[in-house]
Amino acid sequence: MGKAKQNAEATISDVALHAGVSTATVSRVIAGVGYVAVKTREQVNKSITALSYQPSSIAQSLRRQSSTMIGLILTDIQNPFYPEMVRGIEDEVQRRGYSLILCNSADDSERENSYLDFLASHRAAGIIVCADGVLKRHRKKLLAQRAKIILVNVQKEDSDLPTVSSQDFEGGEIAAKHLVACGYPKIIYIGNGSEKEFGSLRLDGVKKGAGKVKFEIVFSDDTLQAGARIADEIAKKFNPPYGIVAHNDLIAIGAMHHFVEKKIKVPQQVGIVGYDDIALSAYVTPGLTTINQNQYDLGTEAMAMLDDLIKGVKVKKKRMIPSELVLRSSTTKI
Repeated sequence: MGKAKQNAEATISDVALHAGVSTATVSRVIAGVGYVAVKTREQVNKSITALSYQPSSIAQSLRRQSSTMIGLILTDIQNPFYPEMVRGIEDEVQRRGYSLILCNSADDSERENSYLDFLASHRAAGIIVCADGVLKRHRKKLLAQRAKIILVNVQKEDSDLPTVSSQDFEGGEIAAKHLVACGYPKIIYIGNGSEKEFGSLRLDGVKKGAGKVKFEIVFSDDTLQAGARIADEIAKKFNPPYGIVAHNDLIAIGAMHHFVEKKIKVPQQVGIVGYDDIALSAYVTPGLTTINQNQYDLGTEAMAMLDDLIKGVKVKKKRMIPSELVLRSSTTKI
């Protein structure tokens, strides 16, 4: 065996010198490809241990033209819808031997573009997109990626990309039908900015569920504060009783807080149904009736589907996760 430096970070050349073999032999041992005699393989592994050599994952990715990196692009990590879904993805990533990098796009086109460039340059094996803006603004770039792509819970599906979604149409329909069954004579849907521009299956479902009951649509940002603001506008424009379906729980909770502050009775005068069943929904007063999208299952299913794509297994274009009505105190028979 030759002598190799041990103070500085060891290189593949150091391992080859220490083991008395060529760098090509060390590469074959590390990659697990090609023929290497058993004794030689053992000697190389001993040298790797002795020198505490760590192969460069980036260099290996470049040689293989892929890596074990999975990119996850979200719209806003502060939105409490995401943690359970991310946990589901991460659990499957770990179980299946990948590594995860989280990309918080903040609905910023330049940031989205830079994330896609980063994932491409690092030969990401797959990308999970849970951000409508990425699909709308960078569809061509997504389709040009070497990585396999899965869309999760985007508001409008794409014919060229596999999608894992909750039953958004059915969830919206269930929410509206519940309010109609409670006896609220008008249904108001609070949509978000994306729905104002592009519509959504959820909005379509609410419209169908409202049936012949009077139906109104207003739009808001996806925050507690925006929910309170839009509730103020609703209270000034419409006389109760009426039922509200909100695009998400944050909007619903913000709206409910405003109504309670203004002495408008929830649920006797205004019934409210949220969407997502975030943890906070069970702890506000009154408790928020909402639609559970099974976010953890969305995450695990998305990563399982992506793993199949990476391995060359044929997958269905669309997988659906059931949505369920969770009854609490923000709705009642009137």
